[in-house]
Amino acid sequence: MCAYGVVNIGSPFSDIAVSLKILLPFAYGMWLVVEIGNRREPEIPFTRTLADSFLKVLLPLVAVDSVMDVLTVAAIRPVLAPCCSSVYDVDPPFSPSAILGSEIGWLILMLTIASSILLIVLQWTEVWKPSLQIVSLIVAIAVGVLYLFALHDTYAPLVLGLPTHHCPYCLFQEFPDIALFSALFWIGVASAVWRVILEMNWSRHGLSLVPLSSMITALRKTSSVCVLFSVVSMLSHIALAI
Repeated sequence: MCAYGVVNIGSPFSDIAVSLKILLPFAYGMWLVVEIGNRREPEIPFTRTLADSFLKVLLPLVAVDSVMDVLTVAAIRPVLAPCCSSVYDVDPPFSPSAILGSEIGWLILMLTIASSILLIVLQWTEVWKPSLQIVSLIVAIAVGVLYLFALHDTYAPLVLGLPTHHCPYCLFQEFPDIALFSALFWIGVASAVWRVILEMNWSRHGLSLVPLSSMITALRKTSSVCVLFSVVSMLSHIALAI
């Protein structure tokens, strides 16, 4: 059975479980970033907020995730699971080029690469302004959305050599390095978002960012390196596929 069938055989429980596997690391990572920053402040001002968010947000999410895993396993029965081709080759999701033409797919791919480079540049812009932080946050979110569309719409069929096959699972199975760099890409985007939220939160409470300087630099480096390597990987595969 292909990965699509494995992931979706326990639907809807498996769908929720997979979604939480993506959401939880981001949410917990954000919590850890704020927690580490909080420990660097003499008065640890966010302790109560962190405790409340852990009990009211993270813990319930972990509980729901565990329940969904159990329900997914319990729901599995011998069934005929459809091949990913039945989903990704006919009216494929996340594929504007299937509606608007292949030129749109290439445009999305180029925008993904360009916005990724812009995100890296913004990471190292030394001038601190609230407006710049908002721009960085918007760019990071836009990069994530564009990457998702580009992966399904153009990148997968191009690299797989199958113009109508948009399955990301097949792409990751055939090219494990793409799966690795895709994971690094999301780590890079998440690190950028964590840094911006951290800086905005500290500034909103009138706290100095000086105690967080090494931490902010580490997040910048992580984001920049992960996104840069992912973009280089994408360009390399595109060059080989053309």
